Amino acid sequence: MTPASEQYDQARSIWNAAHDARPALIIRCAGVSDVVRGVEFARSEGLPLAVRGGGHSIPGFSTTDGGVVLDLSPMKGIRVDPASRRVVAQAGCLWSDLDHETQAFGLAVTGGWCRRPGSPGSPSAADSAGWSGAAA
Repeated sequence: MTPASEQYDQARSIWNAAHDARPALIIRCAGVSDVVRGVEFARSEGLPLAVRGGGHSIPGFSTTDGGVVLDLSPMKGIRVDPASRRVVAQAGCLWSDLDHETQAFGLAVTGGWCRRPGSPGSPSAADSAGWSGAAA
């Protein structure tokens, strides 16, 4: 998506309106191959690269002026293994997406207090080992 695209202004906006960047290109990634090709393109053209999961970056790291934004928000696949009490989630998932899928198995994942941020961008996502069974 380029600045000439009809949905550009909506696609470039992030949660923190203090960062009103205008990327040269926004790539909505459907899968890993889109991510790889987007990184390769930004590198080959010498463009700054920003990666957006939920777009909730307080310091504005999920956008860039004149560069490439890899928008991972369409990548929302989640696989829950209730036997091992583990979840694998793609980078576009929000905490609310993880809550929805894990609760179906009586499980919960530790995370932030707000359901809107992207799970990969939250510091507790990498440190989270605390699964719990639902109280019966």
